[in-house]
Amino acid sequence: MLAFVALRHGHDVPRGVLTSLLWGDRAEAQARASLRQSLSEVRAAFPDNVPLPIQSDHETVRWDVASATADVLDLERLARDGTSGTASLAEDVPLGDLLEGFSLNEASFEQWLAGERERVRQLQCTALSRCMSRAADAGDIAGALRHGLALLGIDPLQEHVHRAVMTFYESLGRRDAALAQYHRLEQELSTQLGVQPDVETSELARSIRSRRNDRVIPPRENDGPTPRAQLSIAVLPFLSLSDDRQHGFFADGMTEDIISALSRVADFLVISRSSSFVYRGRPVRAEVAARELGVRYILEGSVRVAGQHVRVNAQLIDTTSGGQIWGERFDGSLDDIFTVQDEITRSIAVSLQVRLSKGESARLWEGQTRNLRAWEAMTLGRQAFYRFTTTDNFIARQHFQEAIRLDPTFTGAIAQLGISHYWDARYSVSLDRQASCALAEEQAETLIRLAPDHSATYSLRACLALLQFRYDEAIALGRRAVELAPSDSRVGGYLALLHVYGGSCEEAIALLAEAKRMCPHPDAWMTYFSAVANLWAGDLRTALAQADAYVAIEPTEPYGHFYRAAMHDIAGREEEARAAIVFLGDLAPAFGPRNIERSEIYRDASRTERLTRLFQLTR
Repeated sequence: MLAFVALRHGHDVPRGVLTSLLWGDRAEAQARASLRQSLSEVRAAFPDNVPLPIQSDHETVRWDVASATADVLDLERLARDGTSGTASLAEDVPLGDLLEGFSLNEASFEQWLAGERERVRQLQCTALSRCMSRAADAGDIAGALRHGLALLGIDPLQEHVHRAVMTFYESLGRRDAALAQYHRLEQELSTQLGVQPDVETSELARSIRSRRNDRVIPPRENDGPTPRAQLSIAVLPFLSLSDDRQHGFFADGMTEDIISALSRVADFLVISRSSSFVYRGRPVRAEVAARELGVRYILEGSVRVAGQHVRVNAQLIDTTSGGQIWGERFDGSLDDIFTVQDEITRSIAVSLQVRLSKGESARLWEGQTRNLRAWEAMTLGRQAFYRFTTTDNFIARQHFQEAIRLDPTFTGAIAQLGISHYWDARYSVSLDRQASCALAEEQAETLIRLAPDHSATYSLRACLALLQFRYDEAIALGRRAVELAPSDSRVGGYLALLHVYGGSCEEAIALLAEAKRMCPHPDAWMTYFSAVANLWAGDLRTALAQADAYVAIEPTEPYGHFYRAAMHDIAGREEEARAAIVFLGDLAPAFGPRNIERSEIYRDASRTERLTRLFQLTR
């Protein structure tokens, strides 16, 4: 009610308009009573000596412009004539959706709100454009850049703004960031409109590239191309030097995103997160970590957040010589943190003399966001999801949904949300499987629309095809995901999982071996599926050893104990199998045949049937 009346400032709003807008499903007398109650609550919320923001009589309600203002009203003035009622608005244009996160189950109100949100977005664009031009004319290039990036956050297809941002970056000596901005424009135009940047923009990019301070180490004479084996790299967890505990996870999130970005470059062999994070919280010399992880290059660094300022120090070390081949300090605001990540990743690629093709360059940060709060929510969600319990999965999903609410185009969060529903469809027997599948399908459709060539899109589609018993299609989709992210050990592990259930266990064993080569400290689930693959391949000794290893890592997880029972049973050791099932019953009393029937979806149905019969051993 307050928002509607404020945005109609200067006009008396008939009470009948408010009742039909907010209480359209009620009788007139009841709706008017609800309006009177709301007005009474507004009056009660203000002390007697404070003017009320709204005035009313028997027929109308109106906003008192003399006693109160609102951010959108200031925004209107700023967009109209470049001035506002609040001095700070010249620096901080109100951003975000009108009534962000609010909805009402009233069709008339929702229709009005949709139109007003679009109008406010246009006002924000106009105000930001004014502020950007004013800051640039005054020589405040950093301020102009901030307004330009905010403007692109609202409408990323404004090519003239991209050009302005590129020139601002170059003026600040950040030519790599200027070229990264050009790559983002290429991706937006290609994805949304199917076109290429204008000649003027392409010429600007070429000009900046020619003036860029080349950080490539000059190759020695007669040097040939660097073998792939030499381009192995591990990103150690960045140290958090922040005094603010709120940003304690900030360094971890940055480390994970840099690992994810580098894994999409075909020329790199990137050690996975689970292996790198073995060193989280404990000091280690670069050469020691490199020897233990089997890599040549180590990236290490630190992150310090103070207020809105962030400083990142990073260095790339060639452990064969012990020398630092690249190191820089990046300073910026929290709003600019993703550009900092972009610069770090591209600088590493240049330092290792890798020539990024257009496609690889465009994929570096695909699936990420420029919204800091969305990124933080995604990081918290990932941490919860990796605990692999129904409760933690629910918590993770709340974070993923919050990330998507803040940035509806955040494809990384969309993919994770889809995977969380897939996990429920397979493992949560208390939930409706078809409903979970449908929710996962919704996310897959969104990914197909936003990022059709991202590896996460194919991985999610492959998992859904598995749930629908389309094994060959699932494997084909999984292979395409690996092609798009050849150094991502998890993507290779997902393909191995598909082969386990599709019947090609030898192929699964080979894929998991390759994944572990890229990931010396693999995720526990890779060890689990290695055990299952070796079970059906007939290597019971290896299978049992790996099952024992998995149970040692995850002692309370029921599937590991269940498959140990299956291995004993298939080996003819009925007493050991029975003892394992009895132990499982004590550990997880609710775990039973329904769990196996739901989750173990083999192409060869006799395998699922044999597994479910194990529970008869205790009868």
